[in-house]
Amino acid sequence: MSLIELLVAIGLLGAATVTILGAFGTLIKTSDLGRRTGDMGSALAAAADAVSDNARNTYVASCSPAYQPGPVPVGMTASIDVPVMSWDAAGGQGGTGAFVPCSGALSASHLQLITVKLRTDDGKVTRSISVVKRG
Repeated sequence: MSLIELLVAIGLLGAATVTILGAFGTLIKTSDLGRRTGDMGSALAAAADAVSDNARNTYVASCSPAYQPGPVPVGMTASIDVPVMSWDAAGGQGGTGAFVPCSGALSASHLQLITVKLRTDDGKVTRSISVVKRG
């Protein structure tokens, strides 16, 4: 084997090694993202349940209620969009009713559409879910 053949073989092995290591890096990143997305789905469902449960978060007839989404896993932050949406029976197309941005006072039996948001602290994954709450 000549020196040229040896250098070509080493170069090919080096290129193959770099390619394989790059593929492993991509696999690790996508696996982590998939795991965090799955964790976020279950945490978001738990937060939505906490907000809609009147035993944990008593109905507040307000456009800016201070509902608590409950504890979330480390590395995630939960928030609630305010003002919440409120049901307008005369709104929507043809007066069929619709959720509209909340304004003014709400009655004790008014429906609220609450959007719960969950995001990772690094900002790479953000998900939201809407729940309806009635007093």
